[in-house]
Amino acid sequence: MNDLVPRDFMETSQQEMARWSLEQLVSTGMVAREYKDLSQWILGKLALAVDTAYGDNAIGKFASEIGVNINTLQRYRWVVKHFPDVNVSEPKALPFYAYEELVTVDHPEYWMNKAVDEDLPPFVLIQEIREHKRKQKGLPSKPLHKCPECGYQY
Repeated sequence: MNDLVPRDFMETSQQEMARWSLEQLVSTGMVAREYKDLSQWILGKLALAVDTAYGDNAIGKFASEIGVNINTLQRYRWVVKHFPDVNVSEPKALPFYAYEELVTVDHPEYWMNKAVDEDLPPFVLIQEIREHKRKQKGLPSKPLHKCPECGYQY
């Protein structure tokens, strides 16, 4: 796999992983998330290629053949189509789910720059985008809830 994910990871027991340091668990989780992001970009690019070469109706057959839900594939394609030049190996690249939210705003560059300039975690960026969209629609702010143990706000 790579240096942070042991080759025999899938054979690692839960008991053994319970002895891992938090740093090792977090590092492995980050790598797994990066793999997920990469697979979403790959599937989106493939779906866009299928769409371009064979037409919109072909994506259903493609989805079925590879065992991925068609709606998921269409969402991935939509993001890739809007952000064709994203370099996922760049340190400032956001996780795929952040780009899914960025597709829904008028000026995604502004929000991408804001995320980089202010070093915003992706979930905070998404909260700010959603709050901005609520204000634009004249809706009241959504109250944030805060976990008393870890401080996570949602």
